Amino acid sequence: VDANYFGYGLDEEDGTLLAYERQREKEAVEHLRAQEDGDAEDGWEPLPGDSGDGVEWRLPTLEEVQEELVDRRRRRLLDKIS
Repeated sequence: VDANYFGYGLDEEDGTLLAYERQREKEAVEHLRAQEDGDAEDGWEPLPGDSGDGVEWRLPTLEEVQEELVDRRRRRLLDKIS
């Protein structure tokens, strides 16, 4: 199937899509900068590290994640055996 035959991909060649994306990104950044820090939209909750309580999130390392996944798999296999 030729995408150009159906009208797809034509805007990629002349750069209009890239210009549009740049403009939308610029508008999004300006919108974020214009918002106040304390404003939260309805239905959204601040993350624990973002609420100013001084407690930051501690993300696990790759090794810790892999170890946890191996432990889960090991427990699952042991449960099947017993």
